[in-house]
Amino acid sequence: MPAPATVPTLASFHLVRHGSAWAGMRHLGLGRRALGKVDGLQFWRLLGTGAGSSTGPGADLSRTALFAVWRDEQALDAFLAGDPWPDARE
Repeated sequence: MPAPATVPTLASFHLVRHGSAWAGMRHLGLGRRALGKVDGLQFWRLLGTGAGSSTGPGADLSRTALFAVWRDEQALDAFLAGDPWPDARE
């Protein structure tokens, strides 16, 4: 019996600081539609983030995260080159 074929994958995690809580919430709500159209993006999850350094209750609404799995490195590079979060701050 031949060995199963392996499929190389590339995963990335992006932590994004938005200009306001409103911008972060908008990203969580509307970003799903845009991510569904990204070429080479095989799996993704938008995530909210906690506030501060503790694990207690609370959320930082101005910060979101994206976990993504890509077809290849070129797809990830193209995504990053296209300014995926126009309202994000450094």
